[in-house]
Amino acid sequence: MESLKVVACVDAEGPVEETPEVRASLISKPCFGSWAEIEGDLALFNAHRHSFHDSEGGPAKLSWFIADNVGWVDNPRRRATGFGAVWDRIMNHVQPQDSVGWHHHALPPSRRALDSSTTWTYGLPLAEEVLCRRLLKYGWFPSTFRAGGAIMRPDLSAWLDMFIPIDYTWHPPVGGPGEAMDWRDPTAYTDWADGARRLVRTCELRSTTYRMGEKDIEFAWEMGMPLAFAIHDRRSVYDDITYARGLIQDVLGDRPWRWANAVEAAEGPVAPVKWEITQQKGVYYFTADQPIFGQPFLAVVHRGVYWRDCPTQEGVRRWAYNYRYHAPLGSVKIHAWPRL
Repeated sequence: MESLKVVACVDAEGPVEETPEVRASLISKPCFGSWAEIEGDLALFNAHRHSFHDSEGGPAKLSWFIADNVGWVDNPRRRATGFGAVWDRIMNHVQPQDSVGWHHHALPPSRRALDSSTTWTYGLPLAEEVLCRRLLKYGWFPSTFRAGGAIMRPDLSAWLDMFIPIDYTWHPPVGGPGEAMDWRDPTAYTDWADGARRLVRTCELRSTTYRMGEKDIEFAWEMGMPLAFAIHDRRSVYDDITYARGLIQDVLGDRPWRWANAVEAAEGPVAPVKWEITQQKGVYYFTADQPIFGQPFLAVVHRGVYWRDCPTQEGVRRWAYNYRYHAPLGSVKIHAWPRL
């Protein structure tokens, strides 16, 4: 009997320092208001990981989806804003058995922090700037992704198919036609097609809109798919994992289950492709060592401006980029994941 793979997804957005006026207008649960509270909770969790062991005796694993809070014209919940503000804190608590992915809330046309957006393309330059900065500064690019608010639309789906092979946005239905949260039929699970983006059904553990329950756990078991659930760093990870583990054990009984991070559970790539890079007459030539997923992500910075640019494809595994007018040596990085 094969063990059920369980994935704990943590949307890392940092503390929420709410004024009484903002608190009165919200229906969400109380949140940690400082980094000291978040980091204290994470330190407690890391010190007791083995106490959250699965049925095989393995310690808990977390799958971090780290956001940058950028682009707003206001900040009523007084979040930690700026490129890398959350990343630089959270990465201190990531353990070797964990995975790190990307979480991003599409920028709404109002640019107000409390609003949501069902269009990806309005804020696409900012989203790509976030990834350009992470690739150029940290040498990191995500293989896993979760959309803010579990909002998935065709423009975002098409973009992900170019660059990020594993998607943990697919949520059980909430609401109905026209609702912001992805409400697609949860029985629409199909086997992963070769080379295609992998979708992993992920429900909120216990939020104001959804609570993972017996039906979600049994559905994952019956379908032979991972059981993934989402929590936030602004609430106690220690308490949420305690609750989730108890629920899973109560439902599964003697059936086996094990913790897996988001990459392991989706059988994703563990290392990016390797590139041979040459230059000739103001042109970079990039040659991949194997077939890639989607297309290359080319991050460029010039005079403080960050953007994704598009190289031309010169062969099955070869691309070219003319940098003479934009990107001198050292200000360009290319990335791609292997074909799945």
